[in-house]
Amino acid sequence: MRTLSAIIGALLAGAIITLTFTSSGVDIKFFINIVGLCIVIGGSLSAIFLSYSLKDVMRVFSVISSIFLRKSQSMNMLGENLMKFSEICSKKGVPSGTKGKIHFFLDDCLVLINDGYSDKEMREMLEQRIMSTYDVEKYQMGLVRSMSKYPPAFGMIGTVVGLIALMANMGGADVDMAEIGGYMAIALTTTLYGLMIANFIFKPISDNLELGSKENLKTRQLILEAALLIKNGASLLVIQDTINSLLPPRERVSYIGAQSAA
Repeated sequence: MRTLSAIIGALLAGAIITLTFTSSGVDIKFFINIVGLCIVIGGSLSAIFLSYSLKDVMRVFSVISSIFLRKSQSMNMLGENLMKFSEICSKKGVPSGTKGKIHFFLDDCLVLINDGYSDKEMREMLEQRIMSTYDVEKYQMGLVRSMSKYPPAFGMIGTVVGLIALMANMGGADVDMAEIGGYMAIALTTTLYGLMIANFIFKPISDNLELGSKENLKTRQLILEAALLIKNGASLLVIQDTINSLLPPRERVSYIGAQSAA
């Protein structure tokens, strides 16, 4: 659902920007400033590469692009899939993996189960994996959020440069006030670009990544508890009640009830 929400948000942002520019009553050419855009984008990228390693920056840009491409499932759907998988395991035994059909973290759990680790050992190792993954996702979210401070700053730099050029041209004897207004508009577009890039791109994406990391944390914790119960041959009712104890009320599953009714 967050993928669809991100696409809707991007489309709405584009529509709002277009509507704002076209309905302002000002010639659209005053909103176009190639030099100012280069200052904002180029300056922001230079600051980002100076602040972070190339590997981190490329990974973050990959994560940002995945927001619009990833496939996600609701917690309710995940719970239903875990219940179906639990029923299969109770009849045919625990497989060595599912090839990511339910969740890639479940495959990690199944590998440890088939390797014969105890419940304590399995929990310790998987909880370490959960927290290390969460720390990485949290770091990426913080990195994107810190990136949002650069575009407005370079937008102000572009505006100051434009104002300096404007003031220098005002000293001539044949100053045209109409041209001065145009120069002023062009100078201010760099601040506009900086604010738009920060508030339409970096800040919303960092919030999306933050929510996603928390959701992924809950998902992995849910899978871990279900995997331990499957390992110990717990009944489907116990597995369902455990899953529901970790889900919000609206996301809870009723697999046992549905099976009984069927």
